[in-house]
Amino acid sequence: MFHGHIVLKGKYKKNFYVHFLHLVTSIRILATPETCIPLNAKAKILLDTFVKDYAALYGQKFINYNVHSLIHLSFFVLKHGPFE
Repeated sequence: MFHGHIVLKGKYKKNFYVHFLHLVTSIRILATPETCIPLNAKAKILLDTFVKDYAALYGQKFINYNVHSLIHLSFFVLKHGPFE
C-alpha cells in the first residue's frame, strides 16, 4: 500500500526523510481500521509535528491551506471513520 518509506530511504537527507516518515506513518494509522481509533492521538501528534516542521524545512511561504489542513485529519477520522 505505502512504499515511499522504502523507496526514499537513503535518497533524502535524514531530517527530510524523518519528516516524510511522520506523514506516512500518520496516514497509515488513520487509513487502517484497526489503528485509526486506538492510535488516533499518536497520528495527531505526528501530523502536528509534520506541519510545524514543514515551515522550518521548506520555508514559511510554502505552507498553504492544504498543508495546514493536515492537522484536522485525525479529528475527521474519529468522526467519520478511517480513510477509504
